[in-house]
Amino acid sequence: MKKDYPVPAGYLERETEVKKSRFIARVAPVSSREEVKDW
Repeated sequence: MKKDYPVPAGYLERETEVKKSRFIARVAPVSSREEVKDW
C-alpha cells in the first residue's frame, strides 16, 4: 500500500462543540480496504 499521507499510530476520537452543534472525529490505522469496510 502506498503511503503518501500520515497514518495514525492508533485509534483516536475527538469531540468539539460549536454553537450548540457537536462534531466528532474518529481515526484509526487500517491496512486494507476490507478493514475500512469492517471499521
